[in-house]
Amino acid sequence: MRNADILINNGINVNKALELFGTMDKYDATLEVFYDTINEKLTQLRTFKETSDMAQYATLVHALKSEARYFGMDQFGELAYQHELGAKANNMYYVHDNFNILMTEIDRVVKVVGQYLNREIKIAATEVELPAVRDKTILVVDDSNIVMHFVRQIFDNQFEILSAKDGNEAITMIESRPEGKIIGMLLDLHMPNANGFTVLNYMKQKNLFDSIPVCIITGIDTREVDQQAFAYPIVDMVKKPFNERDIKSKVDTFISIHNNRQIAAAAANQSSSMPASSVPVAPQVIAPPEPPMEVPVVSPPPVSTVQPAVVTPPTDNSSAA
Repeated sequence: MRNADILINNGINVNKALELFGTMDKYDATLEVFYDTINEKLTQLRTFKETSDMAQYATLVHALKSEARYFGMDQFGELAYQHELGAKANNMYYVHDNFNILMTEIDRVVKVVGQYLNREIKIAATEVELPAVRDKTILVVDDSNIVMHFVRQIFDNQFEILSAKDGNEAITMIESRPEGKIIGMLLDLHMPNANGFTVLNYMKQKNLFDSIPVCIITGIDTREVDQQAFAYPIVDMVKKPFNERDIKSKVDTFISIHNNRQIAAAAANQSSSMPASSVPVAPQVIAPPEPPMEVPVVSPPPVSTVQPAVVTPPTDNSSAA
């Protein structure tokens, strides 16, 4: 016999739910379906949030709201309703800012339901937090407070996020940070005072593109601007409005470049610090001596055994007469 007090003591309004389901058996059977399918739905919801697909997000969060209300999960239902309104208004910033609040409540409810059903406890709702590497910095150069806030919400638990509202502020921050501290820059092109091209020219003069990878974020969508930007050795360009997945992929590129640079530097330091005697030298290959040239033996001509013929001079008969 399942103990409904587990649900009631954790804020789930079972009596209200029974007005719909009629009996606890029907309630329990439907709750089993909810428990078995929630992970897949939350995975889809997270995907829609990361790709800023607000239409699909609104549809799915509406379904979650309805299910929560059926089961008497009032707090879950209210949070899902607020997300539905935000998504229908295409307000991805509200959705992103409040996503973890919704996920935390869903995670709480799922654990309670798992305990009530005597099922394996699921921990699927909360997002996986990456290990903090806040000793590294991403510089965001944009005059939009909304863009600044959006990027900070995505990466604030992982990196130090520096913000500059124009090119001059960005250059000041680059000069004031130790080399290697800033692992990447998200750079807008159209800003007051000093625009993004001012920063690009500065980095070209100082030869900084190898140490600070740059991704352009811009709302200007012309071929001319694209060509001007890619004349510099930037990593990539993202057009506004961008979504969470777009920015994450570019920051992943920053991290990859940073890690490869550290590996190369470590290898170079190890090679330069190795004493000469310990540097392996290829063994000298000594060719074996060539065998002496064979001189052919020439036999002397055979000695003839034939005696030379003796020639008798002719007889002079005239002197005898």
